[in-house]
Amino acid sequence: MANTHTLPTNGAVIRALRQALGLTRDEVAAYAQIADSHLGNIELGRRAGSVPVLRLIAERLHVPLDAVVRCGLPKGFAQMADRLAFERLPDEVPEEVPA
Repeated sequence: MANTHTLPTNGAVIRALRQALGLTRDEVAAYAQIADSHLGNIELGRRAGSVPVLRLIAERLHVPLDAVVRCGLPKGFAQMADRLAFERLPDEVPEEVPA
């Protein structure tokens, strides 16, 4: 049986990271083995992504899965995460995260 589990997706972050890396929707969609239009709908928040698809998208964008997923975050935290995603490129992630 196919994996049909979906996760709420942070499409704006996916789009911002993709554009920051100079990747087209078609390039990321091909890597994730989905249609360009499907990725467009994920980026616009019209569709959720399946776990395997979101893992491939995150891998292609060089970020962890939780960077492209929005799961029950406290109010205001999601906006802060969005702002950080726009301000920092993926290769600038600190080696150690404070506990």
